Amino acid sequence: MDRGGPASRETDRRRAGRSCRASSTTSSNTKVALFYLTFLPQFIQPGDNVLVRSLVLASIHVALGLAWLSPYAYAIERLASVMQGARRWLERISGVALLGLSVRLAFERR
Repeated sequence: MDRGGPASRETDRRRAGRSCRASSTTSSNTKVALFYLTFLPQFIQPGDNVLVRSLVLASIHVALGLAWLSPYAYAIERLASVMQGARRWLERISGVALLGLSVRLAFERR
């Protein structure tokens, strides 16, 4: 199996594109900026270097986010592949349920 083929490179490009898009979305998110401006200053003491302390706190926030969201994204990706087969059955079951309800509604007396 050739792992360096065109399909593999295309997948790598898609992932890089998604990562770039996610980074730009996060960095332009005003909620994150408001979080840093309102929540983090309470952890900075009057004598501290504000820039260094802010960068340390922001780095901790980023590290915790990566530690939580990376396994979460991996689990969701695996779950999505498992759910593909179940999705067809769920659509069939819900279709039959809707048909049954519509038949019941059609024959209901007013």
